[in-house]
Amino acid sequence: MGEFKLEESEEWFRIWQDVVMAISERINEVLPMLPEGVVNDILSGMGGILYLRYDVDKPLIPQVKENGEHVLRMISMLEDTVKSFRAR
Repeated sequence: MGEFKLEESEEWFRIWQDVVMAISERINEVLPMLPEGVVNDILSGMGGILYLRYDVDKPLIPQVKENGEHVLRMISMLEDTVKSFRAR
């Protein structure tokens, strides 16, 4: 957090928790429908986005929100794919 010149704060924690909870609720509905190897790859990719995809020269909180939205879009694509295969 120091590189972002952001002290630990209730605002930061609340935003992070909102992002993680939204993702958790959605992904836990999809994961049981997928093969284990795919699950591991998906979770690894999402973790990379949520924890590693940051530019220290830009404000942190907007990036956290953007990364969370990116992961939620990924989950939507997964949901659509699963529904498509189930309809066959």
